[in-house]
Amino acid sequence: MSDSHKTEGQAKERLQEIYAKIKEFEQRAKDLRAELDEELEDLKDKDSKLYRSYEDIKYSSAAAFHDIRQGFAKAADTLHEAIKRATYHFK
Repeated sequence: MSDSHKTEGQAKERLQEIYAKIKEFEQRAKDLRAELDEELEDLKDKDSKLYRSYEDIKYSSAAAFHDIRQGFAKAADTLHEAIKRATYHFK
């Protein structure tokens, strides 16, 4: 085998390794995107629940205010924790 054939073979092998790595990165990016989309949907769901609790507080009677306020605080805490977990993925 001549040096040029050997070099060509090595170059081809190297390119195949690079292409395989690129494909691996593409798949990982796709997986991460799906995971992030799922987390974003979860955050939006929690946010809408929190907003509904906020609306309930605005229009609640004095008797119901205490219960609704506690529910709002719980929902806010849950959303805050979900945001902290999601933040981890963006770092």
